[in-house]
Amino acid sequence: MSAVTSFFTPGLIGAMTVPNRIVRSATHEGMTDGDGQVTPRYAGCMSALAEGGVGLIVTGHLYVREDGRVHRGQAGIDSDRFIPPLRHVADGVHRHGARIVAQISHAGAFAAPRSDGVLPVAPSAVPDPHYWQVPAALTGEGIAALVRAFVDGALRVKDAGFDGVQLHAAHGYLLSQFLSPSRNVREDAYGGSAANRARLLAEICAEIRSQAGRGFAILVKMNGADLVEGGLEPVGAVETAAQLANAGVDAIEVSGGVLMRKPAPIFRTKIDTAADEGYFRSFAKAVKQRVAVPVISVGGWRSPQEIDRVLASGDADFVAMSRPFIREPDLVRRWRGGDDRRATCNSCNRCLRAALSEAGLCCPVQAEG
Repeated sequence: MSAVTSFFTPGLIGAMTVPNRIVRSATHEGMTDGDGQVTPRYAGCMSALAEGGVGLIVTGHLYVREDGRVHRGQAGIDSDRFIPPLRHVADGVHRHGARIVAQISHAGAFAAPRSDGVLPVAPSAVPDPHYWQVPAALTGEGIAALVRAFVDGALRVKDAGFDGVQLHAAHGYLLSQFLSPSRNVREDAYGGSAANRARLLAEICAEIRSQAGRGFAILVKMNGADLVEGGLEPVGAVETAAQLANAGVDAIEVSGGVLMRKPAPIFRTKIDTAADEGYFRSFAKAVKQRVAVPVISVGGWRSPQEIDRVLASGDADFVAMSRPFIREPDLVRRWRGGDDRRATCNSCNRCLRAALSEAGLCCPVQAEG
């Protein structure tokens, strides 16, 4: 048997007991009917992760409004019609003893261009080479409507039987744009200081907590740094994390970078040695030193020994992965059984391209034998 056992212990996220410390980090699956509804294959993907030993599954992001959709294959949560198929997903995961939360988002300036020429919304009408459109700045009424959309989405997630929700405030999407000094140049209560830039996110969290109750877990995924000029820096990220903890967030997953930067620093390749793993660990550590709520470290984790070390160090309370589970959905079960070899994923990122195609999220390397 493997001597690596620390991540097999249960952990608490709010009132939710997670059976172990391994999290499936959100990744777009592309397994929808093209109209925002998840398919039986999507449900099977989540059930396989639960059966394979993942303690907490975070779904790929679901759009809370049609104007915040990134592409046709993305799943939605802006209508009650999405609840029944998602309930089937949650039931399948719970059958295997795992927990599941749905990540919800609005793409903001990163939303798919519309044929009618209507501009996407964002905190400010700022041109940026990382986006393909100059957005329209949100009005006060627009911000209030956005809060309502996120809260309504979260309540639908709860109605579907999920254990919680994760607000996507990382990687350059709308909530991340509000946190970024380069994207948010507002001069009202939602811009300027780090506290003001985080106000929208904190208000959404507080309103979800008020309406969903203490038993429903609220998580946030945010950047420890944007890694682009003028973007969110580690000092500001730590301040934001503390503000979110005070607003009632139950756990914070700490990532980094924006998707629009090329090459994207989020999905790094050539993770060949232990030294390559945990490339956002320092961001998680900085947040963990400031907040009392659980912190989830994501970014290139591949071996149980390194996961064991980061948890033992106290730099994080949970560790999240995704690409390894695309190739090996039963990875945690393999480790629990004593086979503690590192994940077989070679970080080629072909799975991410597949997710944007008709194939949906899969490992092309494994399919080729």
